[in-house]
Amino acid sequence: MQKIKVEKFIDIFSSSDPNIYEVEGRVKSVRKMKNTFFLDIVDDFEKLQIIVQENLEKFEDIFVGDYVKICGEMHLSKTGEQSLLATEKISCLRFNGKPEKLKEILSKDNFRKYEIKFLIRKKIRDFFSEKGFIETDTKILSTRYNGGRSFPVYSSYLNNVLGYNRTTLEEKMQELILFGFENIFQIGNIFRSDKELTFLEGYVKNMDLFSGEKLIIELCSYLISELKVRYEIRLDDGIENIVTCSWRKMSYLDIVNLIYSTDLSEVIGSPSKLRSFIVKNKFNVNIKNTSDDSLADALIDESGFIFNCPTIVSDFPIWCSPLYKKNIGTQFLERAKMYLPYQTGGFDLGIQENNFNSFKQRLDEQKSYWAFSKDDIRMKEGELSDLLSCGVLDLFGFGLNPDRFINFFDL
Repeated sequence: MQKIKVEKFIDIFSSSDPNIYEVEGRVKSVRKMKNTFFLDIVDDFEKLQIIVQENLEKFEDIFVGDYVKICGEMHLSKTGEQSLLATEKISCLRFNGKPEKLKEILSKDNFRKYEIKFLIRKKIRDFFSEKGFIETDTKILSTRYNGGRSFPVYSSYLNNVLGYNRTTLEEKMQELILFGFENIFQIGNIFRSDKELTFLEGYVKNMDLFSGEKLIIELCSYLISELKVRYEIRLDDGIENIVTCSWRKMSYLDIVNLIYSTDLSEVIGSPSKLRSFIVKNKFNVNIKNTSDDSLADALIDESGFIFNCPTIVSDFPIWCSPLYKKNIGTQFLERAKMYLPYQTGGFDLGIQENNFNSFKQRLDEQKSYWAFSKDDIRMKEGELSDLLSCGVLDLFGFGLNPDRFINFFDL
């Protein structure tokens, strides 16, 4: 008797093969016709029909969802379907779960989604390793909170707070830059209010914004090119432009003017003026739950606007983040967001603010928007402030959710 995968069984199938084979899989369906049982089993989403004509009583306790091992001979059914004619049931692992869980287990879409997800992470690691990056790991718990205005998520034991769940990966990474490392990245989960998100973040010493954009454009092209070899992808002009590194570039003012079909140039320099303009014109932005420092991003992300081609948006107003350097001689940040086609939300990238006094002043201004009490943990100094006070060189930083790429594939 030869143990064999269902896929291999189908590949070598011959109705004249006299050998006995053992196959295993999850039972997808059970049906009975006169004195014959028909079982469909699934193994790695390859389906095989099992025909039972002898010793039926040994197979009567098999139900949908059970995991079985059965041996038998290759057999071509009356309808011409490649099958296994069962001679013996070796084992049956009973499924006692809920029907919806069985549906998840048997879903090829779920399997393919996670398979692509794991491959994306592997390809990201291959890409950065090839370019001399090192991968780091940020601790899950932090003694001090550094999640901006997001609601703190903490871990506790017997009502004692053990630490705050990480909201960013950057502290450990910037610490390594201080130690002398130049190119670092990390893939990990972060906790923002009620959400757990997967992030890819990285830092490069002495890289300007233009070169940083080219790096992430190359990464996106590499991921799509590598994955489309193995999986079906919705190829159209928008996705082809990612592969060919053909990204449209627009200023922040140009894109919001396009979205709202109006001129915002008179109000874009002030968050209070912009807020009043949004209320007056009834834009689709959740003003009540959006602080002034988040307005710039919300104006794009909450509009429902879908980019039809990969787009880089730059020249964000200086008031929207204390983390990025001011572009000398302008009121813009050295920051950009990259938007993939057919998706809302984008990737963040830019040059880290390395002037601690400037960072501290702008951070204090940002916190004044939040209207939290002085005792609120979100108003305390975080580890990032400590690191920047040590003198950090110019850094190009990026942050993106790698799972966005799954949406391009036909699952």
